Amino acid sequence: MASDPKNPLPARTILLLGPYDVLGTGVVDAATASPAWRVVTAARRPVPSHRDSTAVRHINVDLLDREGTRDVLSRLDTVTDLIFAAYVEKPTMAETGARRRLAQRRSRSHCRP
Repeated sequence: MASDPKNPLPARTILLLGPYDVLGTGVVDAATASPAWRVVTAARRPVPSHRDSTAVRHINVDLLDREGTRDVLSRLDTVTDLIFAAYVEKPTMAETGARRRLAQRRSRSHCRP
């Protein structure tokens, strides 16, 4: 995202659900490297100790808890972009995919105006 000093682009804020796996980590690294982006991460677990916890705003939320997720995400009023990279690993890929689809449906329902 290029910025023109005469007409600067407004800062954008990414809400990244599932931030510290393969996809999420790449998004965090790329977005925090650019001053045009602010990053809010959301996951059940805290920011891993090997990551810079000051680079992002992190909120703890369990996406499988519908009411808790709604409560936490409804307070985020500056988010302009959503990236869903969360999943719950299960013993088989079929079980993992079923849980991920459920979490995606729930997160989409919370993002509707």
